[in-house]
Amino acid sequence: MDRLEQMRALAAVVANRSFTAAAARLGLTPQAVSKAVKALEEDLGARLLNRTTRVVQPTETGLAFYERARRLLDDFDELRAAMREEHRAPRGHLRLTAPASFGELHLADLTGRFLEAYPETSIDLHLTDRHVSLIDEGFDLAIRIGALESSGLIARRLAAAPIRLCASPAYLAEAGAPQSPSDIAAHRCVIDANFREGGVWRFEVEGAPVSVRPPARLSVNSALAVRRLVLAGAGLALCPDYVVKQDLESGALVSLLEGAVAYDLDVFAVYLESRHLSGKLRAFIDFAAAELARR
Repeated sequence: MDRLEQMRALAAVVANRSFTAAAARLGLTPQAVSKAVKALEEDLGARLLNRTTRVVQPTETGLAFYERARRLLDDFDELRAAMREEHRAPRGHLRLTAPASFGELHLADLTGRFLEAYPETSIDLHLTDRHVSLIDEGFDLAIRIGALESSGLIARRLAAAPIRLCASPAYLAEAGAPQSPSDIAAHRCVIDANFREGGVWRFEVEGAPVSVRPPARLSVNSALAVRRLVLAGAGLALCPDYVVKQDLESGALVSLLEGAVAYDLDVFAVYLESRHLSGKLRAFIDFAAAELARR
């Protein structure tokens, strides 16, 4: 019996205060367990157990050794389970949450392709702009955009999410294009109420920060609704690139004050801290990172 199994035998005896109960738990004979413990004591040069006809008690040295050995055995068992899971196809159920607009535009089809790639998995995708508690609400993973607050969670960056100041060509033909952030005060503006600083737009001019409070004739708590309003000529708006990318490429929208918009946001996968990430969760994060990078 190797040293690890000898430690496991000792741990079972201490936990059960009996060679017979320890043997039953390990699927061995009491004689084999006794032999393993004796070999461990001989190797360490110390008595680990006090044996009587009625009870088995750890010595002071034995109890100290047991406490350290138990942690080592737990670490080994957890590592072995993680390695076995890593080398088999991901399986099981995942509960994910993400902002509504980002989820509709990018995660809906992404999760569909993930399920095709990993047929032994299933997903519950919850789209909401509310800040969800992973612990309290039982989610495995949250997709979050922008600066992250200190929370004790683990975050992996998946993609960039730059913000654009946008308007339609029709609106610009009518009102002209702003040449500096100060010109925004003379324009109609659409506010995305989901922005943490929705009522203040931040820019950077020649290295100096500039804050502008846009005229707020219209405010809406949906990036997709903001996009539709801007496409219809409602005015200027700050829009996430992942919402308006195709509109900018097609010319349906125009990006304004390039280089001055002071928002450098990212898309993160956020999950609970664990020494060994489950195979299904690791697979989804890697898949999402690759898909978003491709786009």
